[in-house]
Amino acid sequence: MKLKILTTLLFVNLAQAECVLQSNTMSQANIQIQERSGFSQNIIRMPNGTQRCQVAFRAKIKNEWHTALGHYDIEPGADTTKICTMAQQLAETGLVSRLATKNVASDAVLTCRDQPDLATLRDTQVGTVGQIHQFRPHPNYPRRFTHNGTQCQMFVDPVLSARDVKIWQGVICNLQDSKWVVVDKF
Repeated sequence: MKLKILTTLLFVNLAQAECVLQSNTMSQANIQIQERSGFSQNIIRMPNGTQRCQVAFRAKIKNEWHTALGHYDIEPGADTTKICTMAQQLAETGLVSRLATKNVASDAVLTCRDQPDLATLRDTQVGTVGQIHQFRPHPNYPRRFTHNGTQCQMFVDPVLSARDVKIWQGVICNLQDSKWVVVDKF
């Protein structure tokens, strides 16, 4: 019973926290082409006007011969040597990835923060105090201005009401250090 209550409390806390899932996947293959033979290349003009270099050759990998095919497209008038070199590199990469036994490593980290001072303030009222990053800057008036010797800035506060979104505009002014207060909302 205690475990069930603790699990429920954990999910309630996670529902209020901001969570980010970071995932990394890496694959690594150890394979090398020992020898190449029978290299051929053809330059073809494609219907859309680009040039394509198609290459074909045999490659010896782990003492066995395999066929490698590749192509690379480029705008007309380009140096055909460069596009054929790219086509050959793509053919080699494709062959290696097809034949290699890959080691795949993956990790995922779920990071949750329950820090209300980092969250964007919503449905603010005149007198609401927060840090500058908690207010959404006004897209049309993002610059700060001075009013009665105090730094101020416009902000927007979208609020969902009855299947519609109302965008409130407002003015926040600096109280001290990093604290800002809503002085007007319209």
